[in-house]
Amino acid sequence: GLSPHLRRRGFFFAHAFAAAQDERAALLVGEVGAGKTTTGLALLCAGWRLLSNDSPLLRADGRVYAYPGLLSAYPDSLARFPPLQRLAAVPAERRKTLFAAESVWPGVWQDSAPLAAIFFPRIENRAQHALERLLAPEALRRLLPHAVEQWDREMIPAHLALLTRLATSVPAYRLRLGPDTDSLAREIGRALAQAESDER
Repeated sequence: GLSPHLRRRGFFFAHAFAAAQDERAALLVGEVGAGKTTTGLALLCAGWRLLSNDSPLLRADGRVYAYPGLLSAYPDSLARFPPLQRLAAVPAERRKTLFAAESVWPGVWQDSAPLAAIFFPRIENRAQHALERLLAPEALRRLLPHAVEQWDREMIPAHLALLTRLATSVPAYRLRLGPDTDSLAREIGRALAQAESDER
C-alpha cells in the first residue's frame, strides 16, 4: 500500500537483494530461485551491510535506500553458512525460514549507499562462478520485470527513466553461480572495486 505514495516522492521499489560494502551498494536482481538470496547471505556473512532482502528503494540520486523486513531462505541455503546453520532445521514441508538479520549480525542494517553495480545471479551446474558484463540495454531489459508496476500507469515514465539512468550509469553483470559460496563476496567486491576505479 505504501508503494504509490513512495513513487510520488521519488522512491521506487525493485524486487532485489541489496547490500553495501565501503559505501558501495550491490543490487542483486532475479526471479525466485535464481540465487539472489543465497548470494546476499554470502555477502552478509562476509561483513557487508544490509539494505534490503526483497524491496530496496531506488531514487534518481543514484542511491539505494533501505527497506526493513525479515530475511527468508530455504534450509539448504541456510545450511551453507555456519552462522545460519542453526536456523536450517528441515520442517515437515520444504518452506522458507524467516529470521531477523540483526539476530545474527547485530548492527547489520545501513540506511543507504550509492549504487555501484547491478548483478543478475543464476544458479548453474558449473565448477566456478563467472561474471559477464552486460550492455546497458540488456541490463535494463532484465531490470524491468523486477521493478515497474504496470498498473500504476501514471508513474511508469518516471520509473522507466530512473531504471534507464541506473542501467547506463553503473556496470551490470550476469553472475553465473557455482557451488562455492565462500568466494562470492570476493567476486562481487572485485567488481565493485573495478567499477570505482573505472569512474576515476
